[in-house]
Amino acid sequence: MFTALGAALAGVFIVWQNGMQAAIWAVGIFVVISGVQLFLYNRARTDRSVHLRIDAQGIHARAMKPTTVPWSQIARIDFVHPRRSPMMMRVFLGAPEAEAPQAKGMMDALYRSMQVAAINLAVEDLEGDHRDIAAAIARFSPSTQVAL
Repeated sequence: MFTALGAALAGVFIVWQNGMQAAIWAVGIFVVISGVQLFLYNRARTDRSVHLRIDAQGIHARAMKPTTVPWSQIARIDFVHPRRSPMMMRVFLGAPEAEAPQAKGMMDALYRSMQVAAINLAVEDLEGDHRDIAAAIARFSPSTQVAL
């Protein structure tokens, strides 16, 4: 709704400043961009391919890493639910201290507060919920730390 309102206000401004020819171009560009967005949204919504595979070899998240990440490289897995955002699964690789940045002081604190992980996936895009994913992780790698 806000996008349509913003486009209408922009159209009024364009006509007021540059005449009707510029408005026709603006509407054309808006239609093309909206069409591309709608196509990409529908393609993602109907995509039934495997987004996350958890098996005896490790975790394979096609969107984040091209290959399977073996269990020996995974330090921990966190499930977090940021405000006004979908629940995220974050996979940290290596030892936790190996992921620490080289910067000290404020930059180090900023890095830790953002909690950057090698693999970040929205749980709502996956089949099942976070408890199902945690159970699969516990089945294949009982030593991996999982924080719900």
